[in-house]
Amino acid sequence: MTLRGSLDTPGPAVEERRGSPALRLPIAVGLAGLLLTAAVFYTLWNDAGHEAEQRLATQVEAVSHSMSVALDTVHAKLISLSGLFRASEIVTPAEFRLFTNDVGLESGMAGIGYVIEVDAADFAAMEAVLQTQTGSPVRVFEMDGAGAPVELGSRPQYYLVQHVSPQAEWGPLMGFDLGSFPVIASELSSAMATGQVAMTSFLQLPGQDDSDTLVMLRAVTEPSTDEPVALVVALLDFSQLLEARIPAGVRPYVDWDVAELTSEAMDIPGNAAQLGFGDRTWVITVTATPDSPFGAARGGAYIVLALGLLTTVLAALLVFLVRQRIESAATLAAAHQTTDAKVRFIAAVSHELRTPLTAVLGFAEILRDGEELSDLERVAMMKAITEEATDLAHIIDDLLVAARGEIGQVVVTRASISMRDAVHAVVQGSGLADRITVVPGDGGPDIAVGDPNRARQILRNLVENARRYGGTHIEIEILDQGEWLYLEVRDDGSGVPASILDRLFEPYQHSGSDVGLTESLGLGLSVSSQLADLMGGELTHQQRDGWTVFTLTLPTARIEGADLDKVPFGVGPGSSR
Repeated sequence: MTLRGSLDTPGPAVEERRGSPALRLPIAVGLAGLLLTAAVFYTLWNDAGHEAEQRLATQVEAVSHSMSVALDTVHAKLISLSGLFRASEIVTPAEFRLFTNDVGLESGMAGIGYVIEVDAADFAAMEAVLQTQTGSPVRVFEMDGAGAPVELGSRPQYYLVQHVSPQAEWGPLMGFDLGSFPVIASELSSAMATGQVAMTSFLQLPGQDDSDTLVMLRAVTEPSTDEPVALVVALLDFSQLLEARIPAGVRPYVDWDVAELTSEAMDIPGNAAQLGFGDRTWVITVTATPDSPFGAARGGAYIVLALGLLTTVLAALLVFLVRQRIESAATLAAAHQTTDAKVRFIAAVSHELRTPLTAVLGFAEILRDGEELSDLERVAMMKAITEEATDLAHIIDDLLVAARGEIGQVVVTRASISMRDAVHAVVQGSGLADRITVVPGDGGPDIAVGDPNRARQILRNLVENARRYGGTHIEIEILDQGEWLYLEVRDDGSGVPASILDRLFEPYQHSGSDVGLTESLGLGLSVSSQLADLMGGELTHQQRDGWTVFTLTLPTARIEGADLDKVPFGVGPGSSR
């Protein structure tokens, strides 16, 4: 079976560019800047919102307090009016108007009045009293849904308006039965029963468009018995009452809403406050208008967002440009390094090829012209020519592998390899039999799966590497480990310099100092490593107990059974290939 593979091995600069794209760091800087900007913007946005809520809450509390004071003031006026009727048995309409004009009405008070409670049995007598007090006939009535006066219905009690102010606006209500409104009637009965102040819920009076009217009621008691006998009432326009308590400088910038608190479970927002009076509680909610100074001042947050985005873009761009410059410098340095290595490589190729060719040509000329040479001399010269030609063939083999590897045309066959035979052939052909010790090993099988010629080529390169850069002693040992066979070539030299360990198996590198020797091609280890890969094995290096050890690992037939075609090439032990 024949495989073809590529020995393309990019240099460190190319690997770095593939592993770390130029955009990775700028993108990371950009993302970090965006996250930081978003976090700061979010914090400033929330802080501005909280500050606005606090400013608005302060205004809400102030308005709520003013409303409480206003209701207390209205209540105080009702108490004063109650005192008038407790002090005089009879209060004339003129006296009532004089007193209420003197007391005055709060802003938001639509009117103030005096209401008497009349049992149905006493209704006729009370009607006569009202006529006597006013000096003219008084009509007692109630209203239909449209606000038109109608005759009184039959009820146990009547709550008749006896006095009202301002007279010009509310005078027509004289004789009106407040008890005809069910909402007011329940509060009238409560105030008469308890003697305490009472408030109605919001109601819509006949003829009104809005249902924002409230009625405050307080019982008037008999001085001698303290029994409730009548009521003083105040008609309140809640909208006007509230608007009058919002400062003029604040009023254009807020919208407000009032709702009666009907359950303790109602949710009270942060821009709302509770207002309680009598048996009623309201929730006043104030909302800032879009142009309000009480709204969230988020201009600073937007400025920070814009500056943060601009800074992030500039920082990412700067990092990108610096990265590009660094990578360009690294690429240029790598190009110089590769160029230098190739120059040395060309010089080494010239020398390596010239040496055997000079010897071959020299011996050939002697053989051609040397008629007086003996047979022994001729045989020796022929042997020398053969050896030099063999060395030349080995050099050409490495050059061909390197060249074909660039275009993926390296040919690797699959067959059984006797590693002992391969070691014997390489040792005998190296001319270093006196320096090489073949260690017997564990005596196990020595059959690997791969390309016999490529395996010998790898072994020759390892021996040549040890000869050039290693010590005086070279050892070769074969170790069988079941599915994998290991061949070690080790020497007692000074080892591989630390500066090239990470590039040891790259082209144009040398594993020693070349002391006393001409520079080699620098392809042997690179070619050998990649041939091992193509045969499903690997070539590794380590320092062990003072020895420099190169280990060739190849699969055995036992990895998949006896069928060689089932042995996977391209997968080495413990590797990710």
